[in-house]
Amino acid sequence: MTDERRILKSLPGGRTDLPYSRAVVANGLVWVSGVGGEDLVTGALGESIEEQTRGAIENLRRILEAAGSGLHRVTWLQVGLAHPDDYARMNAEYVRHFPPNALPARATVRLGFESPGTRLVMACTALAGSGHP
Repeated sequence: MTDERRILKSLPGGRTDLPYSRAVVANGLVWVSGVGGEDLVTGALGESIEEQTRGAIENLRRILEAAGSGLHRVTWLQVGLAHPDDYARMNAEYVRHFPPNALPARATVRLGFESPGTRLVMACTALAGSGHP
């Protein structure tokens, strides 16, 4: 193990004014900060929980790939839901993006903040490197 860290502050074309890094790579892992379903460049946000779930997973994918990893390397994922009644619909969309025999460990919690239009956020930890999908 090494004490070196690689910081991914933002994505090309994305916001650069965030008070945190999009991801940190260290000790063979990638930690990705929470992201919603909005387009990270334009800020456009879908209305449905399905659209926002797809958008959040796409954002995780983009950040992981920029950090040299990928969705197939995710080991743990946390979902924050604004409305618990969205759980079943979010889950139905979520499982479409991971192989059934390789679902990451996951925690789902209720969001404790208000952000107009935001129905969920996701954060994850993944193995660093590309591995084999």
